Amino acid sequence: MVGSAAQVKINTRHKFYENVYKKLEDENVDAFMMLRILLYSYGQATQELTESSQQEVVERLNSKWGLIMHAFAKSLENLDSDVK
Repeated sequence: MVGSAAQVKINTRHKFYENVYKKLEDENVDAFMMLRILLYSYGQATQELTESSQQEVVERLNSKWGLIMHAFAKSLENLDSDVK
């Protein structure tokens, strides 16, 4: 949280950033805005879960989500290289 607003940090070294986020930012403004809304909504929702037990679940979910997102983004990278 920064003040009363949730802050979402994007890992620019993650495959998701390289293969999805940055690509949408550069090539498809509408899709990029929808993605940002989705991510910021998720960030706000997780910040509203304030109990210690809830935060433990959020941390596990974020970790698992990041691993799955990395695998999907890596798959996209492989598909792109197969097409070229």
